[in-house]
Amino acid sequence: MATLHYIINAKGGVGKSFSSVTLLQYLIESGVSARGIDVDAANNTFGAYRELDVVVLPIVAEGNRIEPLEFDRIADIAEAMPEDGHLVIDTGSSAYPQLCQYLLDVDAFGAEGVYRQHGHEIVLHSVIAGGGGLVDSLTGLSDLIFNFKSAPIFGEPAEDVPTFDFEIQGEHILRQLVSDIPLVVWLNPKDGRIQIEGKEFFDFSIYQNLGLAIDAVVTLPVHDAATFGKDLAAMLTRRETFDAAINSSSRSIMTRHRLKRYWNEVKEELQNANVISIGAMQ
Repeated sequence: MATLHYIINAKGGVGKSFSSVTLLQYLIESGVSARGIDVDAANNTFGAYRELDVVVLPIVAEGNRIEPLEFDRIADIAEAMPEDGHLVIDTGSSAYPQLCQYLLDVDAFGAEGVYRQHGHEIVLHSVIAGGGGLVDSLTGLSDLIFNFKSAPIFGEPAEDVPTFDFEIQGEHILRQLVSDIPLVVWLNPKDGRIQIEGKEFFDFSIYQNLGLAIDAVVTLPVHDAATFGKDLAAMLTRRETFDAAINSSSRSIMTRHRLKRYWNEVKEELQNANVISIGAMQ
């Protein structure tokens, strides 16, 4: 059945829509059947890519309420997908707490939830941005792990289950993995390098403590902002796919060359992360 890729993070502006668009293009180019769903009707960046025919579901209603009947349509779309199809779901940030609570209330990702009962696989994706959004996006990552990948330990830890110690405001919290749902972390340096006091992501305390819950890391390329950065910004503003931009006769040869180089590097990262088969590997 289908694999559902949920791009989810509490922090806005970190590049969730870019990750959604990039992942969907990669899946299509790889020859698998894939569709996109944008659940943030108020800010449907993902849904604006007409070439990709993304479905816009107004799950987030006025007042940041969740519309259950709209959310239910995701299961119907997944059921109609071909065998081994993929759905990329951009959740937005406007109603993150409400959406997470709804997903937990209906046990959407649980072993007895409707998706997995119907044979579908789930893959969670969280985006970490550099610059001013770094700390908040890291907080969003830990929140995602706490909500959907782990549980606090009361009493003795279960045998043969990974346990980790995480510090929050000076207090150590012992948690244990309870979910086999894969988690892919995207490192997006669009607003600056992902560094804290000279340390890289893999040296951060959050990775040292919660790395057991992370199944793959996709590192987006870092290039000159004056060239590659402007090329990408122009492409994103026009809501163009990489294929359309690279083959556009209205762009200079060097611009197309840089975009192709960037796209090839991203595809290599996604291939190394096994995003096509990661759900079935669990």
